[in-house]
Amino acid sequence: MDSLVKNYICLFNTLIVKYTLYILLAIFLSGFYYLFVRSPVISGYTAKCVCTQYFENGRPLDDIASDDFDLLLLRIVRLSIDDKEKSITSSVLGMRSRTAIYKQGLGCQLLQGKDDHHIKLFDTIDIVLNDTIDFPYGNRIPSTIPSNVNSVKLAAVAKKAFDKGKEMIKLKTRSLLIVYKDTIILDVNQDGFTYDTPQLGWSMTKSWMNTLVGMKVLDEQMDIINDQLFDHWTDDRSKITLHHLLTMTSGIDWQEDYSNISDATEMLYMSEDIVSAANDNPIKYPPGSHWYYSSGTSNMISGLLRAEFDTVEDYLDYPYTAMFNKLGMSQSFMEIDESGNYIGSSYGYGSTKDWARFGLLYLHDGIWNGERILPHGWVDYSTTEVPSSDGKYGAHFWLNKRGVAFSDAPFDTYSANGYNGQKTIIIPSKDLVIVRLGLNSDFDFNGLIQSVINAIDFDE
Repeated sequence: MDSLVKNYICLFNTLIVKYTLYILLAIFLSGFYYLFVRSPVISGYTAKCVCTQYFENGRPLDDIASDDFDLLLLRIVRLSIDDKEKSITSSVLGMRSRTAIYKQGLGCQLLQGKDDHHIKLFDTIDIVLNDTIDFPYGNRIPSTIPSNVNSVKLAAVAKKAFDKGKEMIKLKTRSLLIVYKDTIILDVNQDGFTYDTPQLGWSMTKSWMNTLVGMKVLDEQMDIINDQLFDHWTDDRSKITLHHLLTMTSGIDWQEDYSNISDATEMLYMSEDIVSAANDNPIKYPPGSHWYYSSGTSNMISGLLRAEFDTVEDYLDYPYTAMFNKLGMSQSFMEIDESGNYIGSSYGYGSTKDWARFGLLYLHDGIWNGERILPHGWVDYSTTEVPSSDGKYGAHFWLNKRGVAFSDAPFDTYSANGYNGQKTIIIPSKDLVIVRLGLNSDFDFNGLIQSVINAIDFDE
């Protein structure tokens, strides 16, 4: 009997070991498959972002890795640097490597294999600001702030914004800049960053695309009611207008998912031509009937903008000549895909002063230093609620209608928003622009806005 029990116990232990090994093998294979499928996205994302930080901002690789890529998944990425070619190659455990190459004035370009197009900015433009003229039209920062601003309360705002929070949580804020009545009243930065350091705005870039279109509308070279936007849109997509794209109501089927292989990740990290990757999708809803967020929409606009120019060189120069130069956005640039399209959905870089200048253009109704840069009514158009967005969205800007975004902020507040808590916040009724750049999306923007407003005596 004892022998029979021992045999059963032995058999039971053998089965446990056997099935435990099966389970571990299944977990290993599942994990390997998960990484293998997503490795082009992980490698592409890492190579591109590290490349820009390393070659454009001159940050040490260890600093970039520890500060920018705190996700466990990104810890398994291997990087190699070619200082001669100015490129970064990234792979996930050696699988499916991706290379990003630095190009002056255009940041870093992610390659799908070799560089088949050899796109570059031929006339790099240095924007020189007058140090004897006050911000925003010059580069001089006044030594005093308006008398109705409480500097003690502002110091408390800065302290809270840069609070690291719980242990092991990423630093919340890299840079915070507040402009009141065209005067910088607060400018605080994480070590290694200044208000002149170009920082990735992610989807704040979408609002730049709105602006570039607006400038073309002012010149009567584009019209938001235009339809039949792409030659191969011969079905119901022919009814989609530029207005539908700007308000994200095109009805084009789209998956905006960055945790998986989706339309968005395939477009950004697995395609030579982001415009074709976006405009090949079928239509799902009648144009104008449904609002939903789509980065592909912004890159279709980038493609339509490119079609307005005879050469790729003229297209690449346009953000500089039309916007960056005029507004004194001296540290700003947009990155391109391999075929030369500006990645208008995601890859615009600017310093906090540049983002603030951009916000001030809208605060001043599209007029810059006495010159109308945007059409009359364009700011109102950009901040008009898309009915199906429940007060959240206008034309490539986020809104606060009825307090849907910031419950304690004025309802006329609107903003350019980007991943990880990038925001350029515009509050016309308070004459305020707030720029916050950082690394986490759960930042308390409602509290920030409330504290800034409380630090100013608007009745004085």
